[in-house]
Amino acid sequence: MKKARLNAFGVPAEVVTCVDAEEPAAPGAGEITIEVLAAPINPAELLLIEGRYAVKPPLPAPLGIEGAGRVDAEEPAAPGAGEITIEVLAAPINPAELLLIEGRYAVKPPLPAPLGIEGAGRVVAVGPGVEDLAEGDLVMSLARTNWVERITLRAADAVKAPADIDVAQLSMLKVNPATAYLMLRRYVDLRKGDWVIQNAANSGVGINLIKLARAWGFRTVN
Repeated sequence: MKKARLNAFGVPAEVVTCVDAEEPAAPGAGEITIEVLAAPINPAELLLIEGRYAVKPPLPAPLGIEGAGRVDAEEPAAPGAGEITIEVLAAPINPAELLLIEGRYAVKPPLPAPLGIEGAGRVVAVGPGVEDLAEGDLVMSLARTNWVERITLRAADAVKAPADIDVAQLSMLKVNPATAYLMLRRYVDLRKGDWVIQNAANSGVGINLIKLARAWGFRTVN
């Protein structure tokens, strides 16, 4: 394994080297190991390398203030009775997901926690008793753990979609469009030509509400 190491403070090209390093220890309780896929050069990193940062670490020092990676996970279990396994093709970043990650969501899951409020994929395996879905079908996942490559879930938690649908759009169908639909249909008996006033109209829900209202003949003030 390779890693960047700061050997002295000074010009980055002269004091930072790429060195061989031991593989990280196996994760302990509450820990994970990730494969780092991207790590940007933050301006604060350059200040640290040059010795002009507020804190100077003991040398030699590892580097990398920011980064993103992938966690290797076990393959999902084979689908049982009434279950399917899907290959996730698209899973958007919902604003609620960011609130959850930041600890500001209404509910905090026990950690470490899976992520992925929305997602869409293709069925790759079908368990006994599943009659309305088959391998190759495109589906929207109603599970909340869609930031994975494959997932096994109840067939009842998957909505079959047309074969020619835009998968990216399908993956974003569960939360915002459905919320806008319910807002227009459940609470007030709106008729063609009625007006709807909304704030936060540039949100995902707001934009979908505008489009649905136009299709149904409602007028909007946004």
